[in-house]
Amino acid sequence: YIKGKGANTLEANPRKLLDEFIPEAMGKQFVIPVYQRKYTWTVNKQLKQLISDLKELIANDNKEHFLGTIIYLETNVNYKTERSIVDGQQRLVTMFLIAAALKSLADNKYRAELISQQYLENMSEPPESKYRQRLYPAVSDEDDYKLVIANRYDELRDKNSNIAKNFLYLQNQLSKLIETYNFDQVLFALKRFTIVYIKLDKHDDAQQIFESI
Repeated sequence: YIKGKGANTLEANPRKLLDEFIPEAMGKQFVIPVYQRKYTWTVNKQLKQLISDLKELIANDNKEHFLGTIIYLETNVNYKTERSIVDGQQRLVTMFLIAAALKSLADNKYRAELISQQYLENMSEPPESKYRQRLYPAVSDEDDYKLVIANRYDELRDKNSNIAKNFLYLQNQLSKLIETYNFDQVLFALKRFTIVYIKLDKHDDAQQIFESI
């Protein structure tokens, strides 16, 4: 338990990121608030290690890998539920890119549609709705992330953002792993990346907590 503002106590809950935390938010949207920096993880500094950790999970079915903490504030906006990410943007966005890469590598359209439904899109929302995407990234990353979700992968090769570079890297690495093992084995390993999430109370000052972190 972590002390929040005033007398509030925040409960820290363990969850599998791809298997529980993201699917449980069906119908909701993860939002990166304006005071957050943009997505900064890079291939050399974080993703190569992440793929190495994934290979260890593939090799050991009983192992889990802890990625860190995600802190968020849940609010209602225009009758929609948003989860504003206070801390953990980097790992959360990366997992969405992994899900998108998996969709692009699915061996049939039914599996691809299932990945969209579980992780990437709120299918009850019309395609043109802002809330169709399960993730609404930082403003500076929005356009390139939309290319990812729209399956416009060729256009990403001309982009210089970490969103574009990391997606293409993850797509390439996951493709190699699927070829070496199989899709189900890789997906089963990815589902064993875990996080601890902390849900803030509406009385907590999310920006102040972010700055403190």
